[in-house]
Amino acid sequence: MTIHSGCAAAALAAASLSGALQEPGAAAESVYTRIHDCLLIEEPLDIPVAISACPGHDGTAVLLAGGDHGSAVAFGTRGHEAQFAEAPPRTGPLLGPGEVIEWRVADGAAYATILRWLASDYENETVGNWLVVTALRPEGEVTACQVAYVDALSLAEANALAREVADRIAPRFSCGEDLPVRFDAGSPDLETVLAGWQARPR
Repeated sequence: MTIHSGCAAAALAAASLSGALQEPGAAAESVYTRIHDCLLIEEPLDIPVAISACPGHDGTAVLLAGGDHGSAVAFGTRGHEAQFAEAPPRTGPLLGPGEVIEWRVADGAAYATILRWLASDYENETVGNWLVVTALRPEGEVTACQVAYVDALSLAEANALAREVADRIAPRFSCGEDLPVRFDAGSPDLETVLAGWQARPR
């Protein structure tokens, strides 16, 4: 990850959110970007956390908050504080995202992201590996929310499952109401989760 200092207004303008949520269809595909070329936009004096804006897919803002014990990520600028509060299960004292973002896209519009998060101990040994699926809500008060945590340490087909979750759960997920779903070796499979969702009152 590369971080550069710069003007906050320019950073946010260059990474403004665009596009609207669309239901994925047969044409759903993956587009990949990296967390790089980030511009430092905020460095509070009272807490050791810096916030940077990074370019994402099709102009979507990727905000990165970094501190001594890990990082947080937000997609879009509205409600980024709420997004920074979301994180996969903390299985180690240090937790942070990887550099590659997978965007699930249909008809040119991204509706979900998949980002790997790693947890480590103080000896830098990996003790957690999660694929975090996030639903994008570019027109919402909060422009994204975490949908599911897929345990890449215990599930052999974690990448494929994360894409299925992005395609089938993220579009119908109610940010602020629904709780993120955890998928690991001991959890129900995706079809069971979807059956429960279809049976519940809305």
